[in-house]
Amino acid sequence: MLYKNAEIENVTFQALAHPTRRTIIRILQSRNQGVSYTELITELGLSSGKLNYHLEHLKGLIEKNSNHYYVLTPFGKKGV
Repeated sequence: MLYKNAEIENVTFQALAHPTRRTIIRILQSRNQGVSYTELITELGLSSGKLNYHLEHLKGLIEKNSNHYYVLTPFGKKGV
């Protein structure tokens, strides 16, 4: 159990290590309905390649809902 908790902590800390990823988490936290990919690009001023890179590092903390909007996962909500 201790090993699993340490692994979860490592994944979370790595995901939140970059300020852009922390900003993405804050944006998603502030909008319960979710945020579209286009909204994220516009708000963050990132290229699609850079956004994709950061979204990939946030797997497990974020997901797409049924409307294809990015939202926090239950685990992501706990991490905030």
